[in-house]
Amino acid sequence: MSIKKLKSQPKSSFSFRNLTTAQDYKPKLERYASFNPKKAFNKDYLVASSNDSVILGDWSFDITKITNPHEKNRIIWVILNDLGLITEFKIDLEVLCRFITKLKEKYDKKDNPFHNFDHGVSGTYFSTS
Repeated sequence: MSIKKLKSQPKSSFSFRNLTTAQDYKPKLERYASFNPKKAFNKDYLVASSNDSVILGDWSFDITKITNPHEKNRIIWVILNDLGLITEFKIDLEVLCRFITKLKEKYDKKDNPFHNFDHGVSGTYFSTS
């Protein structure tokens, strides 16, 4: 396909750069990712646990032992929160939750037994521990 044809093709109206709040994000996510709010990971799951500091300091951490997908998502928040990134960059928690959900969906799309969401969480965990 020529560059000229690529430029003339209609562009999708979806862009992560245009998203600033959860209200901006939700309609676009529903349209592009078959969003189901009843099953979605959301900020209500982002509750600190007394085990969080233990989890963050444990070099024997094994993501495959965690069977609840929302807990795996919450661990990403725990890491980002512990590093102070959520406050520093003023990250909207609903947007973060939807981003993590979309990230998991894309990661697991090809059903790769190694390069999957668990691997991504483990890599994030150990690179920040």
